Amino acid sequence: MSVRPLTRTARRGNYSLFMGVLVPVVFGFMALGLDVSYVQLANTQAQHVADAASHAAFVTYRSSPSGIAYEEAFAAAQFVVDSNPVGFGTATLDHVYIGGWDPDLRVFDNDSEFENAARVELSRVGGNSVELFMAPVLRKSAPPLFGDAITAGRTREIMIAQDVTGSYAEDIGSARDANIAFLEYMIENPYPGDMVGMTAFVGGVDVDAWDPLDFVEGSEAETYARWSTLDTCNCTTSTWEDDDCAADYPDWRSVAKSEHGECWEWYCDTFYGNIDEHPQMPDCFEVGAQTAPGPGIDQAVDQLLLVGNPASFQAVIVNHDGLPCCADDTAERTAATVAAVERAWDNGIHVWVVGFNEDGGDFSFLSTLPRGQGKFYETPDATQLTDIMIEIASSIPVTLVQ
Repeated sequence: MSVRPLTRTARRGNYSLFMGVLVPVVFGFMALGLDVSYVQLANTQAQHVADAASHAAFVTYRSSPSGIAYEEAFAAAQFVVDSNPVGFGTATLDHVYIGGWDPDLRVFDNDSEFENAARVELSRVGGNSVELFMAPVLRKSAPPLFGDAITAGRTREIMIAQDVTGSYAEDIGSARDANIAFLEYMIENPYPGDMVGMTAFVGGVDVDAWDPLDFVEGSEAETYARWSTLDTCNCTTSTWEDDDCAADYPDWRSVAKSEHGECWEWYCDTFYGNIDEHPQMPDCFEVGAQTAPGPGIDQAVDQLLLVGNPASFQAVIVNHDGLPCCADDTAERTAATVAAVERAWDNGIHVWVVGFNEDGGDFSFLSTLPRGQGKFYETPDATQLTDIMIEIASSIPVTLVQ
């Protein structure tokens, strides 16, 4: 029997057939995967553009004259949409609504009585659909893409901690005007739920805040009337008698008797600018003489924590003319002031500081106190206090993209 030799069969053509079939399939799945990723990216871009457009619309609406506010807001949203890609093209701005946002119910109402939010809707549909690679081959149309975003006004809760010591006496009127200008800004640029209040500090504070935190809306006249009475602390003899004054100031008798027959009257008039004439203010001596901002800041923080809403933007504005004072108490009062602003920021409360002193003053310490988004301002000119307080009011963030 003869043995037949083994022969090798040529199969090269078979592999070519398999490759000819598989390569289009592989590339097809790759293209399909690319389409899916591309659509996901475009969806994300659409939402980001909607967020930015609603923010632009709301900020513009808030700052524009009432007669053209909506047109300006729409134009601002349109600019954002036209300037940012969604896929390889741009989206269509479908709607811009100005209405009311209820933060508790998390509902936007186009027909709300108050306007504290803007809503933007955009899309890429129909003739403006996103561009795909594999889907047209499979006779599949591009999916519609939508972006929907709301930017709402964030409730503001602001406490002012005001220095009412004797060194502020000559210019307390300018501080009063500046604080009232701040209040007027809040009244003229309202958001439902806004709250304001004020503490007044000397070496300490009264048990109750000078003007407790309260809603702006509904108490405008009451708050305005209260803040209009702001003055330096009330200098009385309740805890500091004439004999004490004479002991501390033995040369007081050199003061003209025609002006002041008593030492304490001379002292009150010289250092605090009044003789029992400001009963609406804390007593200069009962709460502790000299200057200690810490208690005023702490009391402001207490108001925000106990009365306010932690979901709001909370801030303390400190109006002060220099350094904690004096003598052996300086270091302790300085440390207490730092602890107070640290406590504020630990609770998410931002701190602004305004340093005012006609002689320039030493503001190196005050400049270290702002926390969060707060800033430090200084001026030797009392007439600039109003501009500073209005600038602070307008810079406090009021928008929150939802």
